[in-house]
Amino acid sequence: MVAYQDCVAQLSNYVLRRGIHYSLDNFSKALAALGNPQYRLPLTVHVAGTNGKGSTVAYLAAMLQASGKSVGTYTSPHLFSYTERFSLNATAISEAVFASYFLRVQASPFSADLSEFEFLTAMAFLYFSDTASDVLILETGLGGRLDATNLAPAAIAIITQIGLDHQVILGRTLAEIADEKAGIMKKGQTVFLLSQSPHLMKRFETMAEKVSADLNRVKPFLKWPADAGMRQPVQKKNAALAWAAAKKLGCSEADMQGAIRQVRLPGRMSERQYQGRSIFIDVAHNPQAIRALVAALQFRWPKHRFQIVIGFQMNRPILGMLQPFRALDAAVFYCDFSPGLSMPKASVQRVFSWVQDYALPDSLPNSDSEVITIVTGSFYFVTHFLGAL
Repeated sequence: MVAYQDCVAQLSNYVLRRGIHYSLDNFSKALAALGNPQYRLPLTVHVAGTNGKGSTVAYLAAMLQASGKSVGTYTSPHLFSYTERFSLNATAISEAVFASYFLRVQASPFSADLSEFEFLTAMAFLYFSDTASDVLILETGLGGRLDATNLAPAAIAIITQIGLDHQVILGRTLAEIADEKAGIMKKGQTVFLLSQSPHLMKRFETMAEKVSADLNRVKPFLKWPADAGMRQPVQKKNAALAWAAAKKLGCSEADMQGAIRQVRLPGRMSERQYQGRSIFIDVAHNPQAIRALVAALQFRWPKHRFQIVIGFQMNRPILGMLQPFRALDAAVFYCDFSPGLSMPKASVQRVFSWVQDYALPDSLPNSDSEVITIVTGSFYFVTHFLGAL
């Protein structure tokens, strides 16, 4: 049996060879060679959007589990291990199971033509078609219309907040990106869409009418329990979407309320210990997420000082990733965590000379216990940081 670490090493070859492949041609052939497992999946909920997908999946899974249902989830990216992406009832698959499904996909005739995400999605389709669960929740990797997860028939679709991200692939404008996300809608499907701006709502309504989908507009919760597991204001949007879908699937109000109080998601304002002090980890990989993070900090700690430790990839806008922190009483430290992948620190400091340098695993810059430390940026940076804990 091939070891898990060997599988991970081989996956890197798919990244180098194919990168991001926004097309379904090769993936369709690969699935056919594997016996089209996407048609043997349990009842499926498909989640797309720019931000909030992971939290929405977590809320919905918890609500369904609280109601007694067995729930599978396929999400991306991961923080610690590829196995996190494949979960059954909030438990990730084992490394041995991962390796076994890796080998099944690798043995198929078209596996060499797949991107990393397509390869992993094929594994997910096989695994969940073999696993007895009541509901499967699939999170898109990129966009929607041509995302690998879109080949799975889904009874319910959820579309979270739309923002500017991956513009080289998805389009330069919000309207173009919305069209890509709307591409997950299918005939006869129930769609729950977070309220968007009027011109975006019109585009979603047009697509829903075109494919004969039942489009339902969801507004964020106005009230939020003080004892919610995730207290950031943005979670009012994600939980409202999950609530609508869970209600459609027969969950009780008590089960849904309980889930909101219990759900905590790694990397979403999660508290960790680092060098003898508490820090808070929050993945915010694009400007929209950074703005939501700043709002969350102002809401939770209105009178505190902060130090922000951040790292992000070269394809991110420096202005949008750092300018929002000017609204805080904060010192900002940038980490060039992976040369060739991360934005070079010199590029950052040409735009913002006040941003300071930080290198892993150096001691945190400010040891003052009154200063709250936030570690944020891309999943890749947060993964590097957590690896230094």
